[in-house]
This record gives sequence, C-alpha cells and structure tokens, in this order.
Amino acid sequence: HTFSCAKQVLYIKAINHFMSSRKTGDLKMADGVEDNVPTAIFDEKIVLIGDLHGNLQETLLLWERIEDHLGKDVLSEATVTFLGDYVDKGPDSRGVIDFLVQLQQKRQTGKTHFICGNRDFGMACYLGCMPADDDSSSKDEKVLALDKTQRPKH
Repeated sequence: HTFSCAKQVLYIKAINHFMSSRKTGDLKMADGVEDNVPTAIFDEKIVLIGDLHGNLQETLLLWERIEDHLGKDVLSEATVTFLGDYVDKGPDSRGVIDFLVQLQQKRQTGKTHFICGNRDFGMACYLGCMPADDDSSSKDEKVLALDKTQRPKH
C-alpha cells in the first residue's frame, strides 16, 4: 500500500471546488491541474486530512505539499480538520500524534480540529484513556457511559 500525497492534494482541490461552486455558483479550471480537477478560490479555505495511519514521514510530506499548493499565508488562515485514523499500520504513530499536537499549538486558535477515527478509538481503549475511564466515576457509571456508545439493539 503506497501513501499518495498527490491524491490527498487532489481531494483537497476537489473539496475546495465543491464548496466554492456551491457558495458562488462560479466554476473555473485552474491551469495545469492534474486530471483537470476543477478548483476555485473562495473566502475561506477548508482543508480535510484523514488516514495518516502512523506514517510520520508521509504526513510531513503531505503537509509540505499542501503548504506549497495553498501557500503558507493561505494555509495559516485555513480551517484544517483531521478526520481520524492517526495511528496504526505505519511505523510512527507517536510521531504523528506529536506532530499534530505541535501543529495545533503553532496554528491560530480554533483553526485546527481533530475527529477521532475508529483506530484512534481502539488505541484509546487499549491505553485505558477513554473519557469514561477517569477515576471520578464508579465502575457502573463507566459501563453505562460506554454502553451509550454502542448501536441500539433492534
């Protein structure tokens, strides 16, 4: 399985195109865009990144390519949301987590968001650091809290 930074950047272009065309109704093609993926510029950039899977070097390369594509100033103003699955599979899950924490600390407050993926949830369960794992709750309260996260039985 090869991690594709170019593919991730194309997804970002496609999302930007979709969001801007809905907002402005104006579509335009950028010159030299691979596979003629339409892009458009609009007031606020939103960058969505998912499935880093413990691949620190590829994550750093992806961030660099996004920065090159959008420009440092535009990226610093953009809202960036990481869509989960930061850990597992790759060789450096901790490195990815450390990078993301440092990135959020460097960026403007409220411009970087994280969603927990299934692999992150599993890792948190394994490490015993789920929100229901704090010592202020009784064991019964913890079980009830975790039960609320399960699908209802039909």
